[in-house]
Amino acid sequence: MNSKTPSVKRNFIYNILYQLLTIVTPLLVTPYVSRVLQPEGIGIYAYAYATANYFVLVTMMGLNNYGNRMIAKNRENRSNLSQVFWSIYLMQLSISIICIIGYILMVVIFKDNNIIYWIMILYVISAGIDITWFFQGLEEFRITVGRNAIVKIVSTICIFIFVKSKSDVAVYTLIMVGAIFLNQALLWPFVSKFVDHVKIEPCDIIKHIKPNMILFIPTIAISFYRVMDKIMLGAMSGTVEVGFYDSTDKLISLPLCIVTAFGTVMLPRMSNLVNKLKIDQLSEIVQKSLALAVLISAPIMAGMMSIITDFVPFYYGAGYDKCVILFYILLPSTLFIAMANVVRTQVLLPNELDKVFVWSCILGAITNVIINTLLIPKLGSVGAAIGTLVTEIIVFGVQIVYARKYVDFLEPLKFIAIVLFSSCLMGVIVYNLNITLESTFYKLAIKIVIGIVIYSLSLLVSAKITKNKLAKEILEVCKVSIKRGK
Repeated sequence: MNSKTPSVKRNFIYNILYQLLTIVTPLLVTPYVSRVLQPEGIGIYAYAYATANYFVLVTMMGLNNYGNRMIAKNRENRSNLSQVFWSIYLMQLSISIICIIGYILMVVIFKDNNIIYWIMILYVISAGIDITWFFQGLEEFRITVGRNAIVKIVSTICIFIFVKSKSDVAVYTLIMVGAIFLNQALLWPFVSKFVDHVKIEPCDIIKHIKPNMILFIPTIAISFYRVMDKIMLGAMSGTVEVGFYDSTDKLISLPLCIVTAFGTVMLPRMSNLVNKLKIDQLSEIVQKSLALAVLISAPIMAGMMSIITDFVPFYYGAGYDKCVILFYILLPSTLFIAMANVVRTQVLLPNELDKVFVWSCILGAITNVIINTLLIPKLGSVGAAIGTLVTEIIVFGVQIVYARKYVDFLEPLKFIAIVLFSSCLMGVIVYNLNITLESTFYKLAIKIVIGIVIYSLSLLVSAKITKNKLAKEILEVCKVSIKRGK
């Protein structure tokens, strides 16, 4: 293997460019799709996707974390890397075949929207050829980002061309899952560049099952409060409520893509540092990462809450009024998701604190199911949103309690307080602005610009008054980045 260490900065830029594309394309597509398919059509797709997703989860088990970590530890030796890759992948392929058979049997039982579920089989099959974990472990993000970007652009164009009416849910489904399948298939031509074909014994495969299963438990647990919400909503309140919830959830997830991109880049790097016992360097990186996560998520949370009453009817069209209250409930959860992502990918998983990760997710899943069971029958999507918010707070709380044994969070806590103050100040001022314009677009644009100015000034002044060291370092990095961008 090439001894040259992959650049974190370069990989982060690759991921940021792709995540920006991930944000921009849904922003363009969602207003169109929400008006064409309506809440019911979106709900039908989301409900079928959530169901198929469980078969994908079983196939992937804990590979996105375990596979990533194992590849990162063995990437400097081609022989070891080849052995690890093929043994892990053959385990994945075996499970995939079982899941595909199980999914086909399940589809035969369904009567409503049968065609949608049959199309979703492409999504289930795609999990069997998904080796994203391999390239992430190698920190070869250029390969994964490049093919993702091309497929996403093509699929976006296809949606505008072929999805024309409410009856085109099946067409929309085919485009979406077809893109997922193509994404995974396009990675395979690059595999031979990094690994050789080696003989794998059954014992080589079996040894990966137990540690992978440990990381599979939190994957299933997380799905209970990320995916099961939609299944429970569909079963208890109907697909229209799923449509409201899914529309809100998708938009809220977009800004978190940037934080997730950073976590994806840093997991293999932090695993490598732990493997080399560079603990002091790990602690410093975690502190800055946590501060950066809040710097991104807090102003987005406060800013969206301040304009959401005007934004929802403008963006989604008529009939989505319920999304306003869902945004108010779900937006605060983005702050806890962003911080938990840093703690999970940069402290728990690199240090192999898998049990802590597992139990925090199990506790979150139990909490979510209880709240959903109690509130969804009465409140519908609002009940599901409340369950999600409470769950994210609990999961983050449990994880950071254990993570503090490895990282001193006092320094980033001071900076987080500064960011939260600036974000809340900006949110309150923008919310109370009374701008009388006929054009909602210009009204929103003015509020966003004013919000950015207020937040930036408040952050700079607060950082200077408090003389926070971490704030000074991060703001200095931001200034340099802006100058280079110019």
